[in-house]
Parts: sequence; C-alpha cells; structure tokens
Amino acid sequence: MLTGGGRRNRPKVTIEVMVHHDLRLSERGLTGDNVRRLSFCASGIAAEFHVGGAVRPLGTAVEFVLYRAAQEALTNVRRHARAEKVDVHILYGDESVELQVEDDGIGATHPGQGFGLVGVRERVALVGGEVDLAAAASGGFALRVRVPA
Repeated sequence: MLTGGGRRNRPKVTIEVMVHHDLRLSERGLTGDNVRRLSFCASGIAAEFHVGGAVRPLGTAVEFVLYRAAQEALTNVRRHARAEKVDVHILYGDESVELQVEDDGIGATHPGQGFGLVGVRERVALVGGEVDLAAAASGGFALRVRVPA
C-alpha cells in the first residue's frame, strides 16, 4: 500500500494493487478482476476505474510505468485540481496500452513542469512510450500515457 498525505492534515491518497498474494501484476494482466482494489480516498473526490480492450499480461516494466503514472496523476488531482471527479481508464490496443487519467478540476496553467510529471515522462520514455498532457473535455486536466504492449 502506498499512502500520501500527512503534512498539513491533507487528505490521503491510497492506492493498493493486490494480485494474488505476491503483487506480481504480469502473471494475470492488469484488469479490473485481477486488481482487487484501486482506491482513491480523498475528501469529496469521486473516482472511477475502467479497463477496456483485449486484456493480456504486460511486461513488469510496462506495468510498473503505468502504475507509477496513475499514482502520480491521482496525487496531482488531490493536491492541485480542486476536482469533484476523476476517471482512470486503461485501454488495451493491438500494439499498445493507454492509461488515461482525467479530472473535472481547474486545469493546469503550466502542465508537466513539476518533478512528478517530469519523472513520468522519463519512465514512459524508457519503455518506448509517450505522454500527452492536455485540458480535459470537462475543463480539468488530462494525462494520457501510451506504451507498447
């Protein structure tokens, strides 16, 4: 379990990914059935998790990159977005997997300049993927990560 918060009595972000008993996601694929719990607990922010496409196991490095990108995006929603809702999508394509995290908050004035998102870009590049940061259709912020599968 990874937990953020603590200083200044901020709400906590808790992300638990538990597959079988050993936390190895690649054995069975990153799916809603196999990920027993992905929760975003923060005051007043509703979160939904969706998986689409032909689900299949991914390499450990790719799964780790997607997990850390989702973790960073959810942390940023809690800290900066003033959002009421966040949606997390994992979409399996024929040759790639895409992670989308989109909130309905206030958007970003200088997206991608913080250390966390710079780290996401670096990790994604290491596995041959790409990152897109943009305004969400809801007026908030959207992070899209596409990695080869």
